[in-house]
Amino acid sequence: EAARQAQDRALAAAREAFRAVIARAQPAEGAWQREAEAALAALRRTPGSETASTAAREQLASTYLDAAGRLIDEKRFTAAAQMLDKAEQFTPRSAALQAKRTQWTQASERNKAERAAEELAARVDAAKQRFGNEIRAGRFDRARSTLAELQKIAPRDDAFVVREGPAMLTDALVASAQARLKSGELAAAWQVVRSSSA
Repeated sequence: EAARQAQDRALAAAREAFRAVIARAQPAEGAWQREAEAALAALRRTPGSETASTAAREQLASTYLDAAGRLIDEKRFTAAAQMLDKAEQFTPRSAALQAKRTQWTQASERNKAERAAEELAARVDAAKQRFGNEIRAGRFDRARSTLAELQKIAPRDDAFVVREGPAMLTDALVASAQARLKSGELAAAWQVVRSSSA
């Protein structure tokens, strides 16, 4: 009877030690991870702890899964993947783990697509800016080349690419040719006209 009471006390102490570690959970911290794993190992070594150890493993995995969920929401995908890997060590076939991995994959892919769209939008904006600068500088060949680039990378229904850019180029070419004609530079005016039809 005394041995049984001692075993019960040891089990209660080990469970309490594990609960205390979980209560101050910092799953992303290596020191806390080592402490949690040590507390779980101590619980598992305690005689009569099979049921308590299983529950503790699930609780530790759940702690890592909760952390992974927060990190996914914050778009910190590498750190979230590390938390998922930690959870997998304790409950490898858990439905909750599989659901969280699916959430991670979907959110990660969505984030990649958003970043790619943002990068493309930035490239388009930079090319539009460059086009405007080239028009103002009278560098019409370069402007034409930049407009061709825009037509490849911008959405097909982009008003600037479809209407505004070509109109700006045409207007600038006409204005340049007229200015040259007024100043008597017939050859230069003819060159501008020829380049506009190229």
